[in-house]
Amino acid sequence: MKNQKIEQQLQLLKERWFEITDQEKILWYLEKVGYHRLAPYFRNANGNIDRVISFYLFDKRLRLLSLDMLEVIENAIKSIIINYIFPDPKENNRYINSDIYISETYDERIKFIKYKTAERKVVDPIVKRFFKNNPKEKYLPDYIFFEKLTFGEIRQIFKDLKIEYKKEISDYFWINGFMFEDWIFALKYFRNLCSHYENIFNKTMTISIRSKIIATELWTQNTFIAYFALLSVFNKLLIPNFDRQNKVIELMKKFRISTIDIWDKQKNLPSELESEAWEVLVNSLYEKHIKKSNLFINEIDQ
Repeated sequence: MKNQKIEQQLQLLKERWFEITDQEKILWYLEKVGYHRLAPYFRNANGNIDRVISFYLFDKRLRLLSLDMLEVIENAIKSIIINYIFPDPKENNRYINSDIYISETYDERIKFIKYKTAERKVVDPIVKRFFKNNPKEKYLPDYIFFEKLTFGEIRQIFKDLKIEYKKEISDYFWINGFMFEDWIFALKYFRNLCSHYENIFNKTMTISIRSKIIATELWTQNTFIAYFALLSVFNKLLIPNFDRQNKVIELMKKFRISTIDIWDKQKNLPSELESEAWEVLVNSLYEKHIKKSNLFINEIDQ
């Protein structure tokens, strides 16, 4: 049964953007995916509706790959906080102690911890079981509490830690603490985009990656390439032998996406860099922030 609204959308595509030969295929995408989900890719498709479909499928696979990489980073940060900031297994509730937080944020942290604990008591079976088996306890053990936090909540706790504790965590990654905090904030934003199915590869991000290496004539700080380079840097440190950036290049080849497509505003990208763009930026960031740890302090933007 034909849907009048979808038929109107098809007609709109014909009038404004595209010459369409396979109407049934496009009607399927309009019905199952949606006009507004495809709309971010119209402008870059140069009148080719098949390019819109390729962009959409490429972006979908890219979000899944990015979420996979973000999971590695998120789990590592949680684990490092638990093992390095709360190393004593006999001291299970140190995350409620005032000595680890900036004094003016402590009351806010305790409010959050109480709220989060009460919320988890209602919805989480592991938390329910813990309090059922330990009725005298008011708070969760460190390892359970931090495991249940979102990326955004982890970032907020990191932000409120005293400098010495921030340094202990960021030193694990050989990254300056202030920059690490900014990068975690940017990755939290990027994770939200991926989790809510936003287009990412041709999007101008509202939060820029803070790095002098990215802020050059060629690399811009608010593009997908900058974000993916940052993901790759963390993953290269955490899982050195698993090269996810090559997976992006494979996806680009599969869906016939060029680096020019991704650089919406930078049409002057040298053609010889198209196949090497990811590697150039990732290796530059890695060399600066990870491998040569004695240089990372100089990376703070004034």
